[in-house]
Amino acid sequence: MSWIQRLIGSVKKKNLEDQLDDEQRFHIEMRAKRLTTAGMMPDESNRRARLLFGNQTLLKEKTLDRDTFAWIETLSQDLRYALRSLTMSPSFTAVAVGALALGIGANTAIFSLMNALVLQPLRVTDPGQLVLINEVKNDKSDQRVPTMAAFVEWKNHSQMLQDIALAGFDGDPSTITGAGHAERVNAGTCGVNFFSLLGVKPFRGRFFVPENKVGMSEGVVISESLWQRMFAADPNNWVRPL
Repeated sequence: MSWIQRLIGSVKKKNLEDQLDDEQRFHIEMRAKRLTTAGMMPDESNRRARLLFGNQTLLKEKTLDRDTFAWIETLSQDLRYALRSLTMSPSFTAVAVGALALGIGANTAIFSLMNALVLQPLRVTDPGQLVLINEVKNDKSDQRVPTMAAFVEWKNHSQMLQDIALAGFDGDPSTITGAGHAERVNAGTCGVNFFSLLGVKPFRGRFFVPENKVGMSEGVVISESLWQRMFAADPNNWVRPL
């Protein structure tokens, strides 16, 4: 029997039980008639037919186990029992539901964070080849961002690295205006080759070009969420950092 037929039998178990009762009754009556025809008294033939047929309850349970999913009935009984127990203790139910909600919410938040930071790969080209370089003191007790002189030296003489780019992730607060209201956001600095080193492409517009050097011109790259939130996703809006 296919699992679909067993599923239908589980849903319509009462109808299946009635059919089994009718089928058992039919076989017993037919055997009793044959015994009566052979000369046995009706009462004795009925008793004898039932004995020859076997344990009706056991046969019925075996047939139901074969034609249905027994765990569905067990689950239904457990759910009904749990529902009755919860309705009898509303205070306990409220505490249990609150604890489950907090637990599920905390686990969901932790998984979302771990999925974004650990499980999901970085959306850059060859993330396994990226390294973060810091200067370390002799005792290795403190790290600091390399100086500009060290950066220039590494970039000009490094034979192990394909390219090096400056990047500051301190999240310095800045104010953005130009769309009717000002908004305070976290901003960082990076070299003009930062995005090309990562191998990423802008969603709109372009990244920095060699002309965007300190003291010559300014360029700003904003996130898509800020572009949609503050500038209504309008490519004609402009940004002026303060």
